[in-house]
Amino acid sequence: MKKYIVIVTILALVIGFYIFRNKPEVKLTDNKIVTEETRLQLPEGWTLSENGMVDVQFEKKVGSGIVPKIVFKKSTSQEAQNPAKYVDKLIAGAKSTVTSYKVVTDERTTADLGYLAIIKANYVNNKQKIEVSQRIYIIGEEVYTISGSYTGELGNEVDQIIEAVAKDKVGK
Repeated sequence: MKKYIVIVTILALVIGFYIFRNKPEVKLTDNKIVTEETRLQLPEGWTLSENGMVDVQFEKKVGSGIVPKIVFKKSTSQEAQNPAKYVDKLIAGAKSTVTSYKVVTDERTTADLGYLAIIKANYVNNKQKIEVSQRIYIIGEEVYTISGSYTGELGNEVDQIIEAVAKDKVGK
């Protein structure tokens, strides 16, 4: 009788381990993607993609060339307590990293709830002009950055998604 109990216990452990170890992660991810895409009402062709370096990333499927992307990242920085200086450092960092980076518009506002910088820029990559739309929300030491990079005439779509992400993730 003890043999049967030991065999059944070992068998149950092996089966349990196999079931829990091989959970269908893809299906969970698919459910998350559908939920996020549906909730934000993304324009046609835009999908949620995985990137461990940011909180959320969207891409637009294109036939060839540079893939348009929008990323959202929430971070914390003590330097953000001086928001104008913090945003200036971010822009300076972008300019030093990408020598062709050029700020086209830089609009900043301060409200009771925090600081907002809306930046439009561009740079050249392999002789192709890349447009950048960015919003940086700073509330105390919390920094919410939403950035979109694209080519061509996708500005309206990118701005629509950035607006939806801002409302969903920042509440603004």
